[in-house]
This record gives sequence, C-alpha cells and structure tokens, in this order.
Amino acid sequence: MGNKAWSQLDFRFVAAPVLRALRDDTGETATLSVLSSHSRIYLDQYESSQEIKMVVETGVPYPLHSGASSRAIIAFLPEIYTEEAVAQMRQLKPDFDEKLYRKTLHEVREDGYAASLNERNTGAASIAAPFFDRSGNVLGSISSCGPVFRFNLENSAEHAKKVVAAAHQITDLLNR
Repeated sequence: MGNKAWSQLDFRFVAAPVLRALRDDTGETATLSVLSSHSRIYLDQYESSQEIKMVVETGVPYPLHSGASSRAIIAFLPEIYTEEAVAQMRQLKPDFDEKLYRKTLHEVREDGYAASLNERNTGAASIAAPFFDRSGNVLGSISSCGPVFRFNLENSAEHAKKVVAAAHQITDLLNR
C-alpha cells in the first residue's frame, strides 16, 4: 500500500506541470488517470478556466470499457482486460458491437490516443493518451476534456497532437 501511494504521489508530482500546460494550451480541463487493478482512477485534474467545463471526481474507480481515458489504457493491456470489457459491455448494452469495439482499440494503438463524444456522459467530450513505464507497460492516461460543443473535426487533430505530446512528456519524465 505504501509503495502504491508513493507511486501515485510521484505521478501527480511529475504530471502536474505537464497537465497545467495542457490545460492552458487547450483551454480544457486536463486529467490524470492511473490503472488500478481492473479499473482506472482519476488522480488529479487541472480545471479549465472557462465557465462551462468538465470536472471529474478523483479517487473513484471507473471501468476500463468506456470513455477515452479508459480506452487509452485498455488498448495497451493484455487481452484478458479486453475480454472483461467486452463481457461487461454485452451486459450493459444488448446491441453492443464487439467487432467495432475491438476495431476502435486497434485504432487507439495505431493513433496513440482515444477520443469520446457523449460516451460516458451526455454533453461530455474527451481526448486521452496513455503514458508508460520504462518497460513499455501502460501506467495510465491523461486527457483533455470539456463540453462536446467545443470538440469538433476542425480542431480535433491538433488537440489530439497536444494530448499525445503531453503523454509522451510524462512518460519521459517518469523514466528519467
């Protein structure tokens, strides 16, 4: 337990300046999530200064099956995690399209980021990218999130580049 607490404190400490810069650069809330067993937990966030913004609850476990922050993690985990997510999604949504879900995870691995619009919450949007340890194991993800009306095709590619660059920076800082 003590080692876990220290590693989480290190994540927040290392990620803080990167998340603040991402928030300032995008104008959206920047979050830090870490893998915790078979779920993820928001450890930290830097809120947007805009009046309408996303705010997340830290310290609460979220499933790995839905949302950009979760998909940015699960796409880089062993297949057993995907199997669990597929089983959970089948229970939640009778019309769940497993083939599309697996294709989406493949695209996250190729592109290096995940995006979601109205997925976990109506009106919410997010772009997330994973960060890794020295051995290439995914540790968590960072995201830039806000109201869906500010996330559109014109700005999403540039926004994604900023999130991916920030995640790479955190990976580099953690592995020094």
